[in-house]
Amino acid sequence: LNISSIKDVNINAVNKFKNPKISERRIALEKLWDAFERLKTYYCSSTVDKKKSVNKIIMDMGNNQQPFLELFEKEFHELTVFDSLLEFFFNISAVCGTLLKYLEIIEIF
Repeated sequence: LNISSIKDVNINAVNKFKNPKISERRIALEKLWDAFERLKTYYCSSTVDKKKSVNKIIMDMGNNQQPFLELFEKEFHELTVFDSLLEFFFNISAVCGTLLKYLEIIEIF
């Protein structure tokens, strides 16, 4: 895992997100999410799974200070929930787009 490349992805994604085009913002969001997912595997190994890696990251970030540990635990959890909702939204958007194209084809006949 190359932290420098993750930082570069984040910088580029933030710049893309400033673009008024929705398609560019979606690409930016996907890149940010990919970087976040890669970051969560920072400590992964044959004996450390993704969940344990996330817990270690939270411990490192929180520096054994309970308020920070609670904050980061909550943030990681909320981002995971958001990811599920976002994936659902993108899937629904794709399905709706396909349905609209199908309906346009039917109208032709």
